Parts: sequence; structure tokens; C-alpha cells
Amino acid sequence: MNKHDTENPLAPFARLMGGTWQMGDSYHTFEWGVGQKMVHNKSYFTVEGQPVLVSEGSWFWHPGRQEIKGHMAAIEMGIDLFSYTTRFEGNKMVNDLTSYGEDGQATEYLEEWEFTDDNTYEWALYAKTDEGLQKSMGGTFTRNPGG
Repeated sequence: MNKHDTENPLAPFARLMGGTWQMGDSYHTFEWGVGQKMVHNKSYFTVEGQPVLVSEGSWFWHPGRQEIKGHMAAIEMGIDLFSYTTRFEGNKMVNDLTSYGEDGQATEYLEEWEFTDDNTYEWALYAKTDEGLQKSMGGTFTRNPGG
């Protein structure tokens, strides 16, 4: 790691690089963008044995806001856009997430990725409701190094 890497706010994403991250019939991949100033993500569902790209986008450091932002476009999920504000807390990636349907309707979530080791993370998605956080989805993603 060079000096630039230690100062890069996106450096915690390094643990996601390499292979595919799988849960059931879905998986996603990560790769660095230009100068490690972006992280690109693609997500797939496996349908009839074939991968189908269902979302893609990027995270980046926003120097004006001094925070990590991300935007992912999606299809076949009932959602057109995911907008992220991301931070890292110990072994967790924490996302304040807003999803937008094609009608522009916004839904607010808190999303956590808790890394239990180098090749596994627990994913949890919580809807932000008037009654507080309500768990909507969750599961375990495991790295397939050859994926």
C-alpha cells in the first residue's frame, strides 16, 4: 500500500475486491475505478443458469460533502435508483440508503454489511419507519475467489 492508499477514504472497500460475493442466486462484483477514486459495483441474479445484470453503479468520495456517496441504477427490482451515503465503522460498512421507484417515490433504509472474516459478510436492510428501524431483508454473502 502506498501513501496515497492510506489517505484514500475509499480504502476500506479494498476488502471487497476480487472474486464474486454470492448469496443464493445473486452475486455482485467490485473493482477500482480511476486512481482508486471510485469503486464500481455490478449485481447479478442467476436466471435459468445464466447471469442477468440487474444493477450497476459506483461509490466515490465527495470532497464538497466530505463523505462517500454512491449511486446504482437497477432493473427488474421495482427500483430504478439506489442512492448511498456510506461510512465504515470497525468491521461494518453502514449505508444510509434511499431507493427510488420509476415514479420517483423514495424509500429510506439503513443497510449494514458486517464482515465476519475476509470472505464473509452479514447483510441487513432496515426500513426507516415512523416506528423506528424495521428489518426488511438480510443474509450472508460469501466470496467466491474464482468467481
